[in-house]
Amino acid sequence: MSKISQSRILTILKTLVSQGLLEKVDNQGSNKYKISEPGREFLQAYYTFTNFADDFGLSI
Repeated sequence: MSKISQSRILTILKTLVSQGLLEKVDNQGSNKYKISEPGREFLQAYYTFTNFADDFGLSI
């Protein structure tokens, strides 16, 4: 298992929120994140593309 610092995780989460792929939800004083609709669309497009590439023997 890879160890990632808390500051690195927070930077990644902040970037994903700013790009609209995640939504930050305040839940009783703790931050939680959920995938946004654009985030779901991005993942679907990514899976479609990787499957297409795999069908042609391409590695991404």
